[in-house]
Amino acid sequence: MEEPLISHFEELRSRLIRIVIVVVVLSSVTFPFANQLLIRIQNDLLPEGIRLIVISPLEAVWAQIEVSLLVAFVIALPYIIYEIMKFLKPALKGSENSFLIKTIPPALILFGIGAIFTYKTVLVITLKFLIGYATSSGVMPLLSLGDFISFVLLMILIFGLLFELPLVCCALASLDLIGSDTLTGNRKGAYVGILVIAGILTPDPTPFTQLIVTLPMILLFEISVLLIKYMHRDKKIEVTDDASIS
Repeated sequence: MEEPLISHFEELRSRLIRIVIVVVVLSSVTFPFANQLLIRIQNDLLPEGIRLIVISPLEAVWAQIEVSLLVAFVIALPYIIYEIMKFLKPALKGSENSFLIKTIPPALILFGIGAIFTYKTVLVITLKFLIGYATSSGVMPLLSLGDFISFVLLMILIFGLLFELPLVCCALASLDLIGSDTLTGNRKGAYVGILVIAGILTPDPTPFTQLIVTLPMILLFEISVLLIKYMHRDKKIEVTDDASIS
């Protein structure tokens, strides 16, 4: 028992090392363009007249490294998914492996939609409110470059992952861990949870911003319900066909 477990850990370690190497190499390629991306992010998200400052000698360099690493991670996503699939493949049945392969394109698309939605909508409104709130109190906002970039990248990552909700629900349904009845029976509780998550993720307390975050999450929840119903319908058809053949 111990030998196979150790070999699995060794395989996981080697795959993680390869992933890290690929991301680091790609980040070294994207690093020269990081400064241009930083300028673009500032122009897109900061209100006019607001500029960033650095409070440590290495802060500007580290902000560029963060941006280049994120871009490298996005570029390397197909390879990262490939390595994860190769590691999981021995433990999956044929149907489960097929399902996992089919989820890759929608997973990438949903993450991209979540990232773009956050960048173009949530961050713009949230930062405008927070900076406007500070200036209305007679305070001159001096935003740290490092804190600003970390905040932007974290929000993009969180919302990109949140937009994977339909796929996560479908995966759990394929393992018979949840069903559409489970989701619909707990719809009120799910909506309350979504409101709480929206309140946590949006530092801007205005109802408008929270509504912008809440509505897509509710939509994703309802899409998850419909997808699971569709999956279970296909299973029922297969069972009916098998019964008629026998």
